[in-house]
Amino acid sequence: MAIAPDGTIAAGVDGASSPDVHLFAQGDFTAFKTWDFPAPSPYAATTLQSAGLAWAPDASRIFAVTKDSNSSSLTLQVLNHPQVPTTVTVQAPASSPRNQNLTLTGKLDAPVGFGTGSTVDLAARRPPGG
Repeated sequence: MAIAPDGTIAAGVDGASSPDVHLFAQGDFTAFKTWDFPAPSPYAATTLQSAGLAWAPDASRIFAVTKDSNSSSLTLQVLNHPQVPTTVTVQAPASSPRNQNLTLTGKLDAPVGFGTGSTVDLAARRPPGG
């Protein structure tokens, strides 16, 4: 198991015929992403090694060390941290004076939590014809 700075948990199993790596949001019991390492041949298996998971320092990738059952060589698998779909709802006044501060309120929904201290950047786009 390896825990990212945002609290996302990467859990691994030695699963020859099932997903090897599972990602969980902090406090959630359902994986939102899994990876299975394909076997190199019908008579072999690729399995995650004990203590074989680690996050990149920026949590953009997960490193997994695997072994092919037909050899003694180890392989480093690099898994990209998946983007998760999010929904942003914003409430704003119907109008506002130009060049004045404007306060918006809103809500960000995602299937995974955001860790304490996480930063979310939002960019406003003018609607077509607006």
